[in-house]
Amino acid sequence: MYGQVGYWDDRYTKEAEEFEWYQSYDNFKDKIKAGFSDSNGKILNLGSGSSRLPVSMYLDGYKNITSVDFSKVSIDMMSGKFADKAELEWKVMDVRKLDGIPDGAFDYAIDKGTIDSLLCGGNSTQNVYQYLKEIKRVLKPGGTFLCLSYGSPTKRDQHLKRQSLGFTVSVQNIDKPTAAGVTPSPGMDAVHYLYTCKA
Repeated sequence: MYGQVGYWDDRYTKEAEEFEWYQSYDNFKDKIKAGFSDSNGKILNLGSGSSRLPVSMYLDGYKNITSVDFSKVSIDMMSGKFADKAELEWKVMDVRKLDGIPDGAFDYAIDKGTIDSLLCGGNSTQNVYQYLKEIKRVLKPGGTFLCLSYGSPTKRDQHLKRQSLGFTVSVQNIDKPTAAGVTPSPGMDAVHYLYTCKA
């Protein structure tokens, strides 16, 4: 389901408002700033959907952001809503095949839930490997990939720490936002995981 462009096109057609997966920018902007220390660096936002992440980052001083998603509906919606922010780029593109992006084009890359979405679809391990290979390819040597996931290291290390990718990986926990009086269900992690992968 989550791996099918038709699902997302349909969802974004019905839900024309922005939607945040997991965390808003304000909840972990200190960690983004630590990972993306050069606000002039080129940033690739992977699987952008209808998240305000690139807009929030733009308003906080990051001007060079390219957002990609394979749903043309979401890209058209977001680029239309934020057409006044001309420096923000929006491109229809499959994250598993970043055709048209040269090797080493970006200083930074960020994923907020995209790897999790790929892992919910068919052929998930191969799709994630192809995705991570493309990220490694388009990052400059020494570049940083931030990946926000609900998956703990016991689930995500097998993908992010593949020897053939050559990432150096560290992880930080970020408390899940909760409504007043709401407690996580038993067995549910109370945190999201932010993986910092150095190329």
